Amino acid sequence: MLSPMKSTRIALLLAALLSIAAAVAAQTMVAKTITFTGAPQSQAELLTLSGLTPGKTLTKNEIDTAAARLDASGLFTSVQWGANAGVLTFSLEANASAQMERVQYGNFVWFTQAELNNAIHERLPLFSGSVPANGELKDQVKQTLVAVMRDRGLNVTVEGHGVAGGRFQYSIASPKVLVTDIKIDNVKWDSDPVLESVRHSQVDIDYIEGISQTGVRENVGYALKEIGYLDETVGPIGHGEPKLEGEHIGVVMTGSADPGSRYKVARVTIPKLAGSVTAADLESDHQVNVGGVPSPSLVENTVARMAYVYKRHGFLDAKSSVDSMQDHTAHTMSYTFSVVPGEAYHMRNLIFDPGMTADQKAQLTQVWKLPPGGVYERVDVDRSLQQVKTVCGGKPASAGLLPQPATHQVDVLVSCTSQR
Repeated sequence: MLSPMKSTRIALLLAALLSIAAAVAAQTMVAKTITFTGAPQSQAELLTLSGLTPGKTLTKNEIDTAAARLDASGLFTSVQWGANAGVLTFSLEANASAQMERVQYGNFVWFTQAELNNAIHERLPLFSGSVPANGELKDQVKQTLVAVMRDRGLNVTVEGHGVAGGRFQYSIASPKVLVTDIKIDNVKWDSDPVLESVRHSQVDIDYIEGISQTGVRENVGYALKEIGYLDETVGPIGHGEPKLEGEHIGVVMTGSADPGSRYKVARVTIPKLAGSVTAADLESDHQVNVGGVPSPSLVENTVARMAYVYKRHGFLDAKSSVDSMQDHTAHTMSYTFSVVPGEAYHMRNLIFDPGMTADQKAQLTQVWKLPPGGVYERVDVDRSLQQVKTVCGGKPASAGLLPQPATHQVDVLVSCTSQR
């Protein structure tokens, strides 16, 4: 027989064990049902995010971990849970002030935006095309994109950053995704240096969804216009199947163009002459000329040059413009250039930079050809400066203008510093 003392000790030990068992039982539960309240997401999406499975025995630590996972998403300002009769309930408070950023993809050239959104949503149900500015969902999307690319047999690293318009962009950081060639039907790159230069500018650069397509379309269109194909159409622009080429992924941009007919310049009318401006002043090989190509950039340069000519002859307020006439049947362009010269400016004062020496000032004053009161002529200024070519440490001085619009006078500032 057990002694009374031993019996008492056994009874106390059994009581302690029963107490410990009860405490352990209180830390676990069989969650037959798991529900979520207060959130706009679906029950299935939130259950996936929590990582829990209904019907399993859960410890308090497992439930707390699930709550922390929900909280870390950045979608909720409050996450609480309670259990009763086998029902585990998470009470969520949606983060109404959370700054959501719409996701876009920079160079996942295999997929459209919608296809990638769907692929991510299948693996990450809580993702619906946007991510909160703060929280772990951004990183989870990045990891999911890595998994999506791994399924295609490519090991990539992905980076993400905010872009204009409140968006968040994910891109493949390595290997680099590069445009390696451009193939446009009806465009022969080697037929003209302008076309070839455009091709070179768009090859061996990073592929960026949307921007690469726009860049090719606009630059090819620009090049065709520059060589006279004013009725050109280009696009749409797509791409071939991307290929892993050594340490980068190559993308060939594809599309078609219709250059149309090539235009020529039929007529050029120069502005009315004023002051000392001559017709010869307005003629140059570096402008639009009859029989030449009606390049849009050359037309712009010609407009600017016309005003420049008048300004050199004292019309410092000169403004130039052009009227264009396009003959779609004859495929010719005619241009009428105009200049509103304004008043001619007269020389007022010759001013020297304070840093110039007395000797430098004396040399320049002695050869100065533009007298006070005379109409400003740039040629006189340039000739004066060339008379003493070494006045500024072996170089000629330079001149800047200080116009006085109210009186139509101009001060000329001479210095040893390049200026305009």
